[in-house]
Amino acid sequence: MELLTMSKKELSRVEVMERIKAKKMTQKNASEALGLSVRHVRRLWKNYQAEGAVGLVSKRRGIIQPGARSFFLRIDKTKIAICITTTKRPGALPAKVGRNAIVN
Repeated sequence: MELLTMSKKELSRVEVMERIKAKKMTQKNASEALGLSVRHVRRLWKNYQAEGAVGLVSKRRGIIQPGARSFFLRIDKTKIAICITTTKRPGALPAKVGRNAIVN
């Protein structure tokens, strides 16, 4: 048995899929309960049937978004630089800010 980490949203989706499986809920009622479209519930149901609860876990977990911001603080003896980057590599300094940026 594999340990699976799920968010609260994903856990609620598993509960709803179990109700659909037991024929206690329709896909239309499930879409209303989850706040999703019927088409999206059908897609989730298809994944659930094929892979079980693993099929409902986000495939994007752990992937850094290309435009995600990373914040870091650089402290030298006499100056402090706070940089907000939108690069693909978190922690990389953007060329236009440079390594000697001073923030007042």
